Amino acid sequence: MNAADFLQKYKFEICIFVLALTVRLLFLGLSYSAHDGNLITTINAGDSYYDISQNIIVGNGYSAALEPPYTPTSYRTPGMPYFIAWVYFLFGSYFAVIFVQIVIGSIIPLLGMRIARYITEVRGISIAVGVFLALEPTGVLLSILLLSEILFTLLFSLSLLCLFRYWKEKTLAPLLLSAFLLGVSTLVR
Repeated sequence: MNAADFLQKYKFEICIFVLALTVRLLFLGLSYSAHDGNLITTINAGDSYYDISQNIIVGNGYSAALEPPYTPTSYRTPGMPYFIAWVYFLFGSYFAVIFVQIVIGSIIPLLGMRIARYITEVRGISIAVGVFLALEPTGVLLSILLLSEILFTLLFSLSLLCLFRYWKEKTLAPLLLSAFLLGVSTLVR
């Protein structure tokens, strides 16, 4: 499949992804400006994910404490803080962390479209689901905050898609992948 065929076949999906990405980036810009250019106050939702990831990054372990002793916490599941720390280690910036989360938040409408296609054959319904999820205000807000909802929704949606694929194909691999993704999503949320 050449580029022109790909663009023609997936034009709605590409437009919805670009719409979702644009809305989220605009909202990040407005929120960043409203917080006087302070990224940490813009993205930190106060749920300890930032603090735990900061402690992981600097080598203080899985702790929400801001000063010694860095007592380990069991209040938050480990998936999101380690995801934040991993992206930070790769790119060295919380801008990169939030950009990755925005991209994930922009992929969720496409996954919603795929799920809708398993439920109904009406293409217009799946497109409407994609547009709604691209513009849905809570999803836009959660995409710029260091909370677990966006990563959880991605993993849970992928799990659900694998489950639908298992029901359609009756092969074991999609069922195992669905179970694995569901388990990982519980470690995030």
